[in-house]
Amino acid sequence: MAFTSPNRSLLRRFMITSALTVFIVFVWYNSSQDGRDQQGISWNIAQFSDSFPQELQAVAPLSTTVNNFINEFSSQTKKILIWNSYWKSKALWHKIFAELVNKQCPQNNCQLTIDHAELNSSDAVIFHLVDVSTEKYNFPETRDPNQIWIAMTYEPPFILQYTGVDFKKLNGVFNRTMSYRTDGDIVVRHGTFSKITPNTILPSYTSNWINSRESISERNYAAGKRRLVAWFASSRNCKSQSLREVYVKELQNYIQVDVYGSCGPYKCGVQKTMRNPYKVEEDDCYMLVSVGYKFVLAFENSLCEDYVTEKLYNHLKLNVVPVVFGASNYSLFAPPNSVIDASQYTPEELAKYLQLLDKNDTLYNEYFEWKKDYIVEAHDGCH
Repeated sequence: MAFTSPNRSLLRRFMITSALTVFIVFVWYNSSQDGRDQQGISWNIAQFSDSFPQELQAVAPLSTTVNNFINEFSSQTKKILIWNSYWKSKALWHKIFAELVNKQCPQNNCQLTIDHAELNSSDAVIFHLVDVSTEKYNFPETRDPNQIWIAMTYEPPFILQYTGVDFKKLNGVFNRTMSYRTDGDIVVRHGTFSKITPNTILPSYTSNWINSRESISERNYAAGKRRLVAWFASSRNCKSQSLREVYVKELQNYIQVDVYGSCGPYKCGVQKTMRNPYKVEEDDCYMLVSVGYKFVLAFENSLCEDYVTEKLYNHLKLNVVPVVFGASNYSLFAPPNSVIDASQYTPEELAKYLQLLDKNDTLYNEYFEWKKDYIVEAHDGCH
């Protein structure tokens, strides 16, 4: 069966739902301020410059002063207007935000609408930047400067440059950003990790947690693995902005790398879609790696600050060591000593290090010690 990487729409689904909890808090807070104080924050979309029609000229950014908003958002419902499509579809919005209710997320007191007639009564408006081009800059004719307008994008800048959007026309239009950037107003991550302590688990699970920690210490994660490195690659034309394919090609001069997908000779798995959701532990390809390989390449297609995609978190949930390649500080995105950063090595140096770990089970197993004290979540709609 031909391998196809998990559908991008599923990834995007996670990205939006993972940010929505934080987003709702922002909406509750900013829309409940007395007089909506107009001081404070600087815009993050620095490449925008002035040329939009007068009705949508730059507005003062909203205040980020913390007042007594906790009591406000716990009892009030806020209306969020989804202004345009999400990758040319509005049906996806319903599937995405339905998870807030289905998962019973802590913050879900929001009313979602796609009705443009409700613009003036909405507390916040979301604009998906990638679809601005296909919808020919279909913005409201006027705007309330006190209303929250969010520029939403989860794609790296080099993707946006192919949308045909003239970002100069959008200077100052938005007063909130929603993206993977950690300096964004609403930060989206493809996954999370958190530390486990006796104080963070229910007393009834304490004994299970202790037993689990002991089993991790005793386990040899190298046992039974006959292959060394796997890489799943199916990017367009097998070329990337990060030139990860160049690194892999050089790496293959020193060590065997099994390439799965449209960019390599190996095949596995079936196509996953939003209508056919998947779990990592039920995915043929992931299980193949978890059981048979010691390392898996989690190379990003773009070298952008904070751009860490779902491949890292999916691999961390397996019994394999991810080898990452990106422009992020991975200590902020993964548990300690859980990944190998290829950007710190030449391909030849990386090959030698992986071969060293292959021959030394003790050193190899050190990359799983984090499992005693941390958990990783991917595709969780509430976080």
